[in-house]
Amino acid sequence: MLAGIWPILWLLPPLTLLFILYLVLALRPGNSVRTLSMELAGAAGLAAAAPAATIAGTGRADEVAAWLWVLFAAQNVLGALYVRLRIADTHQRSLSRRPVFVAHLVVFLLLIGVTSISRLSWLVWLPFVGFLLRAGWAVIRPRPVANVKQFGFIEVAAEAAGGLFYVLPFI
Repeated sequence: MLAGIWPILWLLPPLTLLFILYLVLALRPGNSVRTLSMELAGAAGLAAAAPAATIAGTGRADEVAAWLWVLFAAQNVLGALYVRLRIADTHQRSLSRRPVFVAHLVVFLLLIGVTSISRLSWLVWLPFVGFLLRAGWAVIRPRPVANVKQFGFIEVAAEAAGGLFYVLPFI
């Protein structure tokens, strides 16, 4: 903002709502920062870095910034669900497997619909195809993680690769 990039203020209303949601969830009795709802709210909030960078770079709060937030938020939320499932498998905790796959499928189908009626490139589908296949593989049966550190690095790499497919069509 010191550089005169005032359009970044358009991020304040949705981020404020997300922050309020996060606080409401955090203040519920018996809630901790490790609950699924807290993780998903945080994942969506962290995705705001993409539109913030876009706005800072271009000086415009436009459709590109909005789509980047949606894509990164969807990726982060699906990633959180997938990681939660794999960690539950590792610790032999029961977790309903079907909702993880259904969430991946719904996001993928919505993305196909959105790209058919908008200027959003079909390239953004590619990471979500991978995420859907990965979720399908993990839902079939428990898949414990042998090396949590390695698993974390692989997930970071998958998320970064996905981000490239969202950004490239806009360059």
